[in-house]
Amino acid sequence: MVSNVTFAQRAGTKLVDITYDVTADTPTVFVSLEISSDGGTTFSVATATVSGAIGNGVATGTGKTITWDADADWSGQYSTQMRFKVTAADAPVGFSLIPAGFFTMGDSLDGMSDAPTLTVTLSAFYMGQHEVTKAEWDSARIWAGSHGYTDLRICGLAAARRPITRFKTSPGMTW
Repeated sequence: MVSNVTFAQRAGTKLVDITYDVTADTPTVFVSLEISSDGGTTFSVATATVSGAIGNGVATGTGKTITWDADADWSGQYSTQMRFKVTAADAPVGFSLIPAGFFTMGDSLDGMSDAPTLTVTLSAFYMGQHEVTKAEWDSARIWAGSHGYTDLRICGLAAARRPITRFKTSPGMTW
């Protein structure tokens, strides 16, 4: 449980300190941060440049601090409606949280507009810290097949403990 969340911009800088307390049944938790510029209606402000008591392995306790570099993530913008949401959870073993944020997708380099740029916003998600092995993939395929999924491809000839690099699509073809 996260409580006592406060935030303040450091005088003369564009650094924002977010402090909080966290309690849990475990000694460490995974802490994430979301930022809103519209009073909490949406939480779409980038949080790529943060440091401190955030991420995996944060010890529970009081007076935890996250520092956000607003100049790096949100340069030249201003809002009197800023809200900060700090959450804590048990992190899945072997996974890391990828924080919510946005990126520009498409091609604007050559001016040909064959793939126009588009800003894409993603919710936070967990990603495995290591490549998926053939054994892990085979296990997922078996589970998926028993639950009605039919579109998971067969992994190539990798050894069980090796990362997946190719999938069979039809005899003699891979992707």
